[in-house]
Amino acid sequence: MLQTTIGWCGLRLPSTNRSAMLATMHHATWTTASQPGRNSIGGHPYLPTNVSWPVCPKSGNRMVLFLQFDVAPEYGLALAPGSHVLAFHSPTVNEINTFERNEPDMPAYWAKREPHYQILIFGPEAELVEHPDEDGYLVPHALTFEPVAKVSDPFFYLGGQPRWYQDDETKGDFAFIGMLSENFPFVKKPEAPKQPGTFDRNAYSMFLGNATYFFARARPTVPDEVYVVLQN
Repeated sequence: MLQTTIGWCGLRLPSTNRSAMLATMHHATWTTASQPGRNSIGGHPYLPTNVSWPVCPKSGNRMVLFLQFDVAPEYGLALAPGSHVLAFHSPTVNEINTFERNEPDMPAYWAKREPHYQILIFGPEAELVEHPDEDGYLVPHALTFEPVAKVSDPFFYLGGQPRWYQDDETKGDFAFIGMLSENFPFVKKPEAPKQPGTFDRNAYSMFLGNATYFFARARPTVPDEVYVVLQN
């Protein structure tokens, strides 16, 4: 795990308002943009100056920036508003996140995660800068989030409740952040190589296209303390 400390501040909301927020999904819409900013598919990652762009351990190339977004108060997440979340995944290793059956509150789970991805969370006090380089694999899209009652495939949403394809896999004090639907197509740049194991020659996927659920503690102690669940 990366050894950068993350600060936290709680959401101080009336209980009735907070209950309503927790029940509301904020669905992402994506629009092609040359400068998508801090809420994006592809584009330029926003990272602390002492954190490098994650590298694929197999190819030695930079990982793909699949997603990044700022946490807004209205999303109703346990994470502090102003936190920034980034999801990176190898361009050459398209595989599930772990082959271990350990629970996320056990050290073995974190020690034996597969190394081909990194999901990072930086608290609101972190000084983030726009990386000078743009992701070389995905067509950049700007993300905007709006409250909705229902979603249809393909979808990415924050807050609310997980839409489980199988059994509920919520664990311990890990709170739900958001969900990426099964076979979500991240449109690749024309010059980018075809991703191994993808379902679409013109798109990339995370974790073989499995539905992906992101969970984190309200007070993560290191940036990559993110519990990922895959289902199909």
